[in-house]
Amino acid sequence: MELIYSSTASLTISYEHISDMTTVVTVVGDLDVYLSPILRAAAVEILDRGGSRLIFDLKGVEFLDSTGFGVLVGVLKRCRAREGDVALVSPSRHIRKDLRITGLSKVFPVFSSVPQAAEELELWSVLGAEIGRIRRWAAVAGATDGTMDATRGLQAKLAAAAPQHGQEGCPGLTIDRDAGSGQVTVLTLGGWLDTHSAPELRGEFVTLVDQGQRLLVADLVGVSRLDSVGLGVLVGGLKRLRNAGGAMGVALAESPVLEFLRCCGLTKVFAIHDTPATAAQSLQA
Repeated sequence: MELIYSSTASLTISYEHISDMTTVVTVVGDLDVYLSPILRAAAVEILDRGGSRLIFDLKGVEFLDSTGFGVLVGVLKRCRAREGDVALVSPSRHIRKDLRITGLSKVFPVFSSVPQAAEELELWSVLGAEIGRIRRWAAVAGATDGTMDATRGLQAKLAAAAPQHGQEGCPGLTIDRDAGSGQVTVLTLGGWLDTHSAPELRGEFVTLVDQGQRLLVADLVGVSRLDSVGLGVLVGGLKRLRNAGGAMGVALAESPVLEFLRCCGLTKVFAIHDTPATAAQSLQA
């Protein structure tokens, strides 16, 4: 077991390679808005050294906020880009509840032990490799014309949606609130929903729920860039609404941002519609 990061704020992260492609990451401490970036840096460092499958042992974590969930989703995206995956081991009862409430239990497999998680990830890897072999054979045989072009197109879209650090001229985030004539409030977002702008949206979610709003549509059609912190805030907003007995829909047309959500498996979590109007109708049905 190697220690990668140790924080004075009571967060310790260590890792152990259990195979060429699989690494167990043991986390002890709380993962909140201040400490979650440490986990992101640790995961990126591990993946940069090779491998594609990460098992997060969370039995030592009592608190995990929306930023922490966003980091896990971002790590999942990185792993899947390498044809890998992420598994969670022994999350606390509270974290399991949050996974169910947010729908992230459909995205992250949860296991009671590291050996069980490792065995399942290895099996999925073998199955995935076999599917890839069949697809490559079909492409060579001419059975799937345009498969490679489509794959390259998707990779380009994902690259466009991924956060680009250090760029100048960031447009920031605009948020327009429209209560409309019904019970649904529409938040129309534009620009970049990233590390710098996400806290503004988090505050908007808190205000709306505190004011008694229970049905909300997040219109992301105008969002041109979305990172893991932004995703975490969206998941946190969904959780807050569901805890209050409400619901949230997302309006999002075909775009790199939608491809990003698909890659992370979050289309299983959010109810996604083409327009704010159809999202609002669904919430009121």
